Amino acid sequence: MDVNDNPPVFSSSEYITSICENSAVGTNVLDVTATDIDSGANAQIFYSLIGGHIDKFAVDSGNGTITTLAMFDYEQEQMFDLTIKGSNTGGHALFSLAHVVIQISDVNEFTPRLIKKEFNFSVLKNVPIGTVVGKVTATDGDRGSEGQVFYFLFARKKKKSFEIHERSGDVYTTNSLRKQGNSHVVLKVLAKNSGVITGTDIDETFVHISVIDTNEAPMFTSPRYMANVTEDTPIGTSVATVSAVDEDSIVNWNHFFFTIEHGNTNFSFSIDPSNGIISVNSPLDREVWPVYNLTVIATDNGSPPATGTTNVIVTIGDINDNAPKLTSTEAHVRENQPEGTIVTKLTAFDSDLPPNQGPFMYWLLDSSVASAFSLTPDGVLLTTRPIDREQISAYQVLVAVRDSGFPLPLSSTSTFHIRVVDENDNPSMARNIFIEVKYFGSSFQGGMIGNVHPEDQDESDRFNCTIKSGPTHMFTILNGTCELWSFPFQGEATFNISIEATDQLHFPVNNSVYVNYKGFTNASIDNCILFYVSSSSVEQFLSNNYLRFVKALDSLFNLQASKTHVFGIKHIGWEILLLAAVKNYNGQYLSREVASGISSGHKKLLEAQSNVTISHITSDPCLSSPCQNGASCHKNIYISQEVAVLESVAVIFVAPKKEIFNCTCPSGFTGSLCEEEIDECELNPCENKGTCVNTVGSFFCHCQVGFSGSHCAADVNGCLKVKCQNGGTCIPSEDGYQCHCVPGFGGETCDEFIDYCKSSPCVHGICINSQTGFSCNCHFGVSGVRCEDHSYGFEELSFMEFPPLDRRTNLISLEFATMQRDSLLLYNPGGSNSREFFALEILDGAVHLSYDLGSGPVRLQTYKQVADGYFHSVIARRIGSMGSLHVDNCTDDENNRFCFSTNDGSISERTLDVGNSNMTFGGLRTTEAILVHPSQIRTHDFVGCIRNFHVNGILLRPSMALAAYNIFDRCPRAAVSLCYSVPCKNGGVCHDLWSNYFCECKSPFTGKNCDKEMSEELVLKFNGSDYIDYVIKEKFKRDYLMKEILDENLGLNRDQQTINIKFKTKHDGVLMFIRGQRAYIMLKIKDKKPVYIFEDALLGHLSDFSVDPPVADGVWHLLSLFNRGQNTFLSVDGKPVLNITGQSMDLTPLSVEKITLGAAPTRETVNQSGFSGCVQYFNVTGYSLPVSGHSIMVDVRPSSTLTQTNCSFPHFCLPSGCSEKNGPSRTCLSHCQNHWTCEPGVQNNSCICLHNVTDHFCDICISTKDSHDHCSEMQGNLPLWLIAVVLPLIAILVIAVMCVGLYKVRHSHSRCQSASLPVKTEHGADNKAFSFDDNTMPTEAVSPEKGNRPDLMSTNQSKSSAEIYCDNSLSNVQPLPESEVEYYEIGSICSAFHSDDTSLKLSWQKHLYSSKCVKADPKQWGDLRMLFAGYKKESSSDDKSSPKPQNVTLINEQLLNKFHSKQSQQTDSCYTKRFIQPEFLEPMQCLTFEEISKLNTPVKKTLHQSALKCTATDQITMVDDSCDSETQGMLMCSESEFRQFSVATGGNYIHDHSLRQQQNLPFNPESIPLGIFEQWENILNMHLPFSSYAPVFEDIACLSSEASNSNGMQSDIEEII
Repeated sequence: MDVNDNPPVFSSSEYITSICENSAVGTNVLDVTATDIDSGANAQIFYSLIGGHIDKFAVDSGNGTITTLAMFDYEQEQMFDLTIKGSNTGGHALFSLAHVVIQISDVNEFTPRLIKKEFNFSVLKNVPIGTVVGKVTATDGDRGSEGQVFYFLFARKKKKSFEIHERSGDVYTTNSLRKQGNSHVVLKVLAKNSGVITGTDIDETFVHISVIDTNEAPMFTSPRYMANVTEDTPIGTSVATVSAVDEDSIVNWNHFFFTIEHGNTNFSFSIDPSNGIISVNSPLDREVWPVYNLTVIATDNGSPPATGTTNVIVTIGDINDNAPKLTSTEAHVRENQPEGTIVTKLTAFDSDLPPNQGPFMYWLLDSSVASAFSLTPDGVLLTTRPIDREQISAYQVLVAVRDSGFPLPLSSTSTFHIRVVDENDNPSMARNIFIEVKYFGSSFQGGMIGNVHPEDQDESDRFNCTIKSGPTHMFTILNGTCELWSFPFQGEATFNISIEATDQLHFPVNNSVYVNYKGFTNASIDNCILFYVSSSSVEQFLSNNYLRFVKALDSLFNLQASKTHVFGIKHIGWEILLLAAVKNYNGQYLSREVASGISSGHKKLLEAQSNVTISHITSDPCLSSPCQNGASCHKNIYISQEVAVLESVAVIFVAPKKEIFNCTCPSGFTGSLCEEEIDECELNPCENKGTCVNTVGSFFCHCQVGFSGSHCAADVNGCLKVKCQNGGTCIPSEDGYQCHCVPGFGGETCDEFIDYCKSSPCVHGICINSQTGFSCNCHFGVSGVRCEDHSYGFEELSFMEFPPLDRRTNLISLEFATMQRDSLLLYNPGGSNSREFFALEILDGAVHLSYDLGSGPVRLQTYKQVADGYFHSVIARRIGSMGSLHVDNCTDDENNRFCFSTNDGSISERTLDVGNSNMTFGGLRTTEAILVHPSQIRTHDFVGCIRNFHVNGILLRPSMALAAYNIFDRCPRAAVSLCYSVPCKNGGVCHDLWSNYFCECKSPFTGKNCDKEMSEELVLKFNGSDYIDYVIKEKFKRDYLMKEILDENLGLNRDQQTINIKFKTKHDGVLMFIRGQRAYIMLKIKDKKPVYIFEDALLGHLSDFSVDPPVADGVWHLLSLFNRGQNTFLSVDGKPVLNITGQSMDLTPLSVEKITLGAAPTRETVNQSGFSGCVQYFNVTGYSLPVSGHSIMVDVRPSSTLTQTNCSFPHFCLPSGCSEKNGPSRTCLSHCQNHWTCEPGVQNNSCICLHNVTDHFCDICISTKDSHDHCSEMQGNLPLWLIAVVLPLIAILVIAVMCVGLYKVRHSHSRCQSASLPVKTEHGADNKAFSFDDNTMPTEAVSPEKGNRPDLMSTNQSKSSAEIYCDNSLSNVQPLPESEVEYYEIGSICSAFHSDDTSLKLSWQKHLYSSKCVKADPKQWGDLRMLFAGYKKESSSDDKSSPKPQNVTLINEQLLNKFHSKQSQQTDSCYTKRFIQPEFLEPMQCLTFEEISKLNTPVKKTLHQSALKCTATDQITMVDDSCDSETQGMLMCSESEFRQFSVATGGNYIHDHSLRQQQNLPFNPESIPLGIFEQWENILNMHLPFSSYAPVFEDIACLSSEASNSNGMQSDIEEII
């Protein structure tokens, strides 16, 4: 009976089937069957689904058919799985399982759809074949193969070089598009699924492709060029020619230029940018560089430029330019060898290639050794006789060797060294040896104590020694040697030994040996002193100096009742160290400090007696810092068990080795002095094949992959234990791990901030650190990423000269910085017959480009200001006739012509033909080009700095220039502007001179920075041998030439050239010397008169003119020399004195080479006397020339003896400084220097020192008579009786004159009316003296660019208005003619008396005058302030010229007589007149004794009479005008005082020009303060002329006798003298 013991079995354990998507529900999927070998009911099988997607499928339980329960979408789900179970139906059911995989098959239910109906792409025409232009994209809703889209192009014949990728839809090029520039291509694209086209399963679109025309790079005709050139090829020789073509359709784009980009080592080659010819640029050397691989590029003019590249291989051919040299220069030969012994066979080598090498020929040059050696031509060196080494141990012979080169062989000479090898050919000689044995402790342990061999001239002999006599129980010698050994010994003793020695060839000799034993102890060490002795070797010291040193040391301490013991010797470097101890006769050691002190005190004695040099004596060895590498030194005298034997011919020193100090070495170093670095990797510390790297004091290991740790011992992932900081990432590496840090951080775990500036990467700048790196803030004039590139400095007259510019193309770029507003950057003129040129200039601070190709100049101008001290870039292009100019990388979009300018190139000429004329850069070599082509450029030089100067792509340097002058290899300027820091103090104006600055100081300051105060005016004193050379600067000449050319083009007249000098002297001598190119002018003073001398060296003409008036009179004079056409004029004090036609020289800076003030030692002045006197100023062509320092016009070269001092002469009274003693109440009156006073015969001499002014204003003590120009020294004080008699007489005279004068003034007042005359226009101001400082610039000097006449009045001079009171007595005074050289200033003595402080103040003041005139009333008086005397007026109204110097007293008398004679005829009128400068006035006149006697009347009586004559109703009306000066002055003249300068007053400033009245001033003698008489007496002591006092006393006499309450003595505008 069957038993159900077998389960059903499926035909397969896994079933895979598929069903199409969208199948209907109930569709059969798969029939699954199983079999059961049982029978009957046990074989029935039941099917069921027990797992998987049982909700999607069903199975027939009887037959196993699987059907669908749902519809499927392939796009949603593509696969399902089921687990089916087949089981029996019995009670003990058995089953089996099977896996069913059901795949959903895709059905093409969607059609491809393109995402656009049109696609638009663009492509450059120069792209390579295969370039993707764009991508066409379509979508399909199906997935899998049914969703794949395929792309095709329609109409293949219209593809026009394009194709589409079938699967990706990429449109790409299949052919070159170079010929399709600026074209439009339309393509039709079809998208479909796989299979045949049914008509509904496709989509179509259009693809529009724009082919863009681009700048094609030039293409070389060959990718590689080959050239050969010999190394002796001259510079400029053509090597090869490259060519290229450019297929651009735009004309401007197909022009290109060539440059060498790479491989041009040492700039050996250059290429013509236009024609591609490669030439030799520098000397070639095959032995240094045999082959050049030049990368040549062609750059077109497109925007942006495109470049093509090729390679030029230049092979350098060999020439015979290297002489052969010996391979070896050393050999040896044994002595005593027979003649003809071969020493060696010489060989040589030659750097040249065959056939310029061998065969070589050899010969000897030194005839002195010809008897010892000979040399065959093939290099065999032979002996010519036996050689004795003991006579000459080595030879040096000169060997010449010559090659076989063509065309001429070359040879060289070498010194060949021959060493003679020794033989035993000399007998031994006996030797006396002193052996010092020093031992530590109680005994010597025994051992070898020295080699006692005999002396022998042979160096290779072997000796055998035996002891013949002496204590054989103490010593022994080993067999076959001469080493003497000692047995142990205790104590101190000396032994004598006789030793027989033989070299086994000659007779034996006997050596005498003395062995001395002596011990030392710890006490010796503790008290030792150290002697450092200079010696080249221990052997030399022991042989020559040791015994003498020991003896000298013993002698020294014997005097101290002590004995010494030298127990140690040590060689340290170049010194010998001796250790010694000193013990007194009592057995006590001297301390090391005492012993060292005694030895140091007698160091010179020890050196003299022992013939050694002792560097120092000490007890501390660490004082000399012997330890290296930062080790610390410790004194520690250590005695070793090892014995050192120091040997010499005479002395052998045996002692234990000693260390006197030890060094504590830092990590990583070892050695006795820490001088050796420890190699930590020597022990191979790295495991697992790690690589050890040694570091200072440590090491680190590079580990293999999978290992980490300091010794590569760990095999774990290091990143599990490491945390990288600051955003770092850990990456496993061969060394274990590595933290990849973000920028700015470093270190093993990224915990360190990286300082990129630590290594100082900025060469000439300041490093600025940042997280991502560093940047360099370069110093001025330096550029480059690391501030490594310097700019070149240009100063006055600097230039560089290069070959002419290219004819067709000029591409010029540079960077520059300057403060000069008119500069020449580049200029290339044509020949003398050519009008063509090319120029780049800076005009009025902006860049200009100009060129002429033969049809007229083209000028491009920008307006951006570049003369500001900053660096600016300029790019100037000329391609044919088209030109453009860019400043600071300006774009075309910016304002036109501000920083960009261009022209359209409409002219027909396209080439620049300048012939062989070279291009100059930064200036001109000569002015020849300016003279030949005067209208091409308007500048001639450049002062500043330039860098990155390129011409047609070639970087030009000064070393490449054909000629260069005054070019600096770096920029001399330290900052953008030297004046930004405001270095000029006290209102000084800073002038930037590029490499320096100059301060123009305001008066009264001077110094480099205007920080020193000086007096208002200085004059220059010459002593006869003094002189100043003024050499006209070349730059000034060129500036003048450019101005002349410009003025001539504008039709302007040439400026008059004038030389003015203001001087005073009393001696004859050469005043001025003017040297021209072929003539000279000399102005000198002879017989007190000016002399004009002219000589034309070319024609031999000599002129000599002496003119009037005399000028050597001690008075200031102005001498003027000027040209006008062919005429030369000479004037003195504004009056023409000489007019010469034809016999003179041009005074322009172009013709004048040098001007000498004084008499310099020259051929023309060798027999002439120099100038002795004073010069106030020296003016040439509108420029005041300084004594030293900076000048625009000249180089100043003063003589070494020239001093800057106040002007004085012998017999002149010099005033002393004013004293402020007693405060404001003291009158400032000085006495003559050294207590000089004026003799009675020269009453007109006086000395007046003015309050608060410089000393030179006091220099007015001048006699009016030549016969009385001296002062005598006072001999004590005046007698008392004379004072008692004179003073009352003076008082009476003063009162009497006051009354008489008052009457005259009142009488003339009745006829005075106010009037005015027109005032002549001011022409200028007198120059301010000389400039005694380097920093004084003539601010009013007229530059050559300005045609103004020089202003002769100082700009620092005070300007004010003066009110003039006049009457009819001045009707005959005429104004100065218009033709005169005018000087408008008045020096006045001003006095002021204030009633509130009763002070008297005197001062100098200069004035300009207004035309105001106010009627003066002699009975009234205003502010009395100016006392001025000695004014020189015209003697008659008919004289229209400048007044001649005369005696003032005589002039005054003449004018007074004329006044009385014409007084009744003149109508009342008032004139204002410009007063001539004080230097044209007569000196101040003294008050004579006759005038003083007129004042000698009783004071009270005079005052009473004056009071009776005066009325109390008169008033004074005064007008004050505002001005820029410190004070304000007026002049008042009346009929009684017109012969001298009037007394005027100046009050406070009145800015509203209002009229002020002064009330009646009552006068009462009893009410006058007592101090008023003291003030009057002080005024009399001033020695002023009597005429100066008359109006004062007249006004005093007119004072009212009644008191006034309305306006008393406290009035602000009252000043009473």
